[in-house]
Amino acid sequence: MSRASAQELVTFLQHELGPQLRSVAYYEENEREILYARDDVTEQYTDEQIEQIFQDLFFETWGRFQQETLYAHGNLNSIVRCFDDAVEMHFPLGELSGVAVAVDPEAVPELYSITDDCLDQLHGNAPSG
Repeated sequence: MSRASAQELVTFLQHELGPQLRSVAYYEENEREILYARDDVTEQYTDEQIEQIFQDLFFETWGRFQQETLYAHGNLNSIVRCFDDAVEMHFPLGELSGVAVAVDPEAVPELYSITDDCLDQLHGNAPSG
C-alpha cells in the first residue's frame, strides 16, 4: 500500500465515520506519518509517545508472520484492540509497512457489545439466566 492509498482510506473513513474517526497513521520502513488525527487526540500524546507507538506497530508487523504460522486461520489481516475510550485497528500490509486506525467505541457498537458481554461473564457481572 502506498501513502496515496492510505490517504484514500482516510477520506473513506472520514466519510463513513465522521467525528468518530480518531486517527489514521501510515508507516513503512523509512517513513512514518500521522495522516489524520482529531485535535483532542493529538493533545493526548507527545512526539516521543507517538514514536513509541510506531515502534510497537513495527514489532507487531514483524510478529505477523509468526502469528500466521501458529494459527491455522490463513493470513493475519488486522489486529484490533478495545480500550475504554477507543478501538485501535492495525493493518500490517507488508514486512515493514501498515496502517493504524483509531475510532471511538460508538463507531463499532457490535464489537463493544460482545466485548462487554465477555468481560461481564469473566468478572461475574453477567445476569444469571
